[in-house]
Amino acid sequence: MTSVDRRSLVFVTRADCPLCEKGAALVRRYAPRFGVAVEMVDVATSPALLEEFGERVPVLLAVGHKVLAEGKLTAFAVQAALLRVRLGL
Repeated sequence: MTSVDRRSLVFVTRADCPLCEKGAALVRRYAPRFGVAVEMVDVATSPALLEEFGERVPVLLAVGHKVLAEGKLTAFAVQAALLRVRLGL
C-alpha cells in the first residue's frame, strides 16, 4: 500500500482473471459509497504479493495486509470489507 490511510484498501488482481474482473467491478461500484480509496495491484507486479498470494486472487487487503475477502467476491462480501475499513475494524 502506498499510503497509511486507514480508509483505503488494496485490491490484488491478475490479468486475464474473470473472478478479478467481476470483483473489481463490485469494488469500483461500492468503494465510493463507503468513502474508501482503493489501490488496484496486479499480483504479477509485486514479488512479495506473488509469493504471499500466488494464484489466490482476487484479494481485498486492509492496511497491514489483513485479508478482508478473497476468491469469488459477492456484493455482500465487498460491502462488508468496505464497511470494516470505513469503521477501522
